[in-house]
Amino acid sequence: AVRAYAEQWLHFLQTQFVPQLCGATRRHRVERLCFSGGVAEANWQLFSEVLLHPETKELRPLPAALAADERQGSKRGRAQPRAATSATTSHLLVLPPAPAGSALIGAALYSLAGMGSAASGIWADR
Repeated sequence: AVRAYAEQWLHFLQTQFVPQLCGATRRHRVERLCFSGGVAEANWQLFSEVLLHPETKELRPLPAALAADERQGSKRGRAQPRAATSATTSHLLVLPPAPAGSALIGAALYSLAGMGSAASGIWADR
């Protein structure tokens, strides 16, 4: 089950995240990625086998079978995101997992940041 979950992450990252946020045309593209939280902490060994190129620690490309399924699954008239062709084209470095508890800290900071602007904060009067 953990391997399948990691493969779903790889599919999402290569078909959605990388094309939209790591492209050369973006002014401030994402260059590094860090996982945090209990699932990543407890299963990092298997996650890293699925997600990372062993020598470079960059995101792996989609396996050929998944990439072929992605192309065949497109619907007529509906634009499909393009998958990255290889990990070296995206150069998305995956860092070691964040320290335990950092996901909770990050969520708290995100919530507090939302409080900063009254018009769009998460506790703003609507």
